[in-house]
Amino acid sequence: MLDRTRDDDGFTLVETLAAMIVFSIFAVSVAGVISDEKQGYAVVVTLVKPKIDKTSGAVAPTFTKVMNQIIKTFKVTPATSKVKNLPQLW
Repeated sequence: MLDRTRDDDGFTLVETLAAMIVFSIFAVSVAGVISDEKQGYAVVVTLVKPKIDKTSGAVAPTFTKVMNQIIKTFKVTPATSKVKNLPQLW
């Protein structure tokens, strides 16, 4: 399910990403997931118009900080059970 939360400007993530594509704004993103036995978290960090590094390396430090904060805040520990096969088509 998509997050319908609106940002400070009143736009959802999907609306913001769609506008970036339409207006050809250069952006760099890194996405990842982390889960434990109870819950999973998906994180996407995007920099719009990066000034120096125009690769995913520009986003990596922020992505790492966000993931580390999720692990710390929600006490995420590695899952011990086998991961279920996810659907290939949605």
